[in-house]
This record gives sequence, structure tokens and C-alpha cells, in this order.
Amino acid sequence: MQDHERLRLMVQVSKMYYEQGMTQDQVAQVCQIDRSRVSRLIAQARQEGFIQIQVLDPFSIDSNLTQKLKTKYDLEDIVICDSIGVTERELKKVIGMYAANFLLNVLKEGDIFAVSWGETIFHTVKSLSSSSPMKITVVPSVGGSGLISPAYQVNDLVQEVARAFGAEAKTLYAPAFVNSAEAKSEFVASKDIQMIQEYWKKATVALVGLGKAPHLYEKKQESDLLFGEFYLKPDELEEIKAKQVVGDINTRFINCDGEEQDLIVHSRTISMTLEELRHCRKVIGVAGGLGKVEVIRGALLGKQINALITDNLTAMKLLEN
Repeated sequence: MQDHERLRLMVQVSKMYYEQGMTQDQVAQVCQIDRSRVSRLIAQARQEGFIQIQVLDPFSIDSNLTQKLKTKYDLEDIVICDSIGVTERELKKVIGMYAANFLLNVLKEGDIFAVSWGETIFHTVKSLSSSSPMKITVVPSVGGSGLISPAYQVNDLVQEVARAFGAEAKTLYAPAFVNSAEAKSEFVASKDIQMIQEYWKKATVALVGLGKAPHLYEKKQESDLLFGEFYLKPDELEEIKAKQVVGDINTRFINCDGEEQDLIVHSRTISMTLEELRHCRKVIGVAGGLGKVEVIRGALLGKQINALITDNLTAMKLLEN
């Protein structure tokens, strides 16, 4: 009986406060109870599910946009964030936060999680919060980088992911681009690298960035170091341009239909192949901004990814023919 009376009073107090707009002092006076008790009853009502608060956000993403993209590209999952008024630099952080939250719902015990490099992936990793330990193995899906930016230090990114999940991390002792096909043969003959390649074959979830074609990058200032200038030889850059490459997935260059191109540079690249990525249960592409539309569209058309984390302006462009 006492519990019944408590519930009745809890509902009465909540209605007076939320529906009738009374202050907690006014509710206390009407019900002839202390104001502190009013506060406790309202808190209990929320905890027990009697009060449900919904915020109507005029800037929220139209659910139709999500469904249309899923249908058009046969996507399993898509998460869209709002990019209106957000700078390109900040957009990478926002997408990273959404991607980190998505990962918490995707990864399962026993997964082999392959992690690539890039600024958006860097912000994804930085947005991961410590969770309950999970028995997963985290491996780099691409070799290391000589670039100073921490966004390309893939072994460090893998270590951070492993710490967030209390998981096991593996290290890839090789650069993403070696000097020649012969040098690559020597690297992959190493037992250390062969061990990582075995993990690539068994990977279940992969997180990949989607990079623009090297010739599409612009220097913001003279001191900027461009990806293509650093890694690619002049003849390779010319070949990439001639074959109308729209970008890369995990250092594997694709055309507008998402097909991996037969390029010289791939003979000296150490990374998961697109065929190996296709065997994963979930391949999550993280990218946004209008400059990434073509490579994202290519990745979607080629079925290279089955989950996408992006922004609304990019998503709307992807719906255009």
C-alpha cells in the first residue's frame, strides 16, 4: 500500500511540475511536503521511466536521408552528423566522435579489428573512452609512415585502441610504401610481417579512411607536405592521374566505380588488400567533406565498405546522380 501511495504521489508531483509548469516550491506547498522530497520524487520518476524527455532538434538529420542512402548503395549501416557551419578540421573531429560511438556497438568478443590511418581515424581513436575489457585483437591494416603527423603513426593508433578496450595489440614492423617490389618481397618474407598478414586474412572488422586522389590535394601553405609528394614517384603520380583515380582505401587506389586499379605503386605497398577487406563482417568507412564525395561514392559503388560515417552535406551530394 505504501508503494502504491509513493507511485501515486510521484506521478502527481511529476505532472504538476512538467505538465502544469509549477515550480518545485509550488508543488511542495500544494502537496504539503518538503521541497527536497519533491526533487527526490521527480528524480525517481525519471529513473523509473515514468518521465520521458524528448528534445526536438530542428537541426537533426532527416531519417529519410539515411534510408535513401542505405537503399541507393545497399548499405548495412550509415551514421550522419550535422556539418552545417563546421570547418573541415572540426568536421574530422565530429565524424570521429560518431565513429567511436558506432564502434562500441559493432565490436564483439573474439573480433580481429584492423585499423588504418588518417586524420578522421585519428580523431575516432582519440574519441574512444575506456570500456569494459573486451577480448579482441587489434592490428594495423597498413604499414607505418615517415610523416610526422600522429594521424599516420598506425602502430600508435592500434595501441590506443587496444588500451581503450583492454585488448591485445599487434605491431606491423614495416612501412606502408617501400622502395621497390623487390624490397616488398624481402619485407613480407619476414615472420613478423607474415604473422600480421595471417591476421589480415582473418580480420572481422576494419576501420578505414577514404583518401582523395593525390593530385586533388591542395597546399594551404608552402610548408605543407602533401601525401603524394612524400610517397609517390613522378611516374606513379602520372599513372594515377591518367587512370582517373578518385582516391584510395587503405593505400589501394580506386576509380569512380570503386575498382582497384592496376598500378605500379601497388607492387611496393604493404597493406591489407581490398579483397581481404571484403572478407570482414564490417568495413567501416569514415570520411566527410565535399572533397571526399567522389572517393566515398566509388567505395560505395564498388561495395568496398558496408558502413559509412559521414556528414549531411556529403550525404546529400551522394544522393545526386
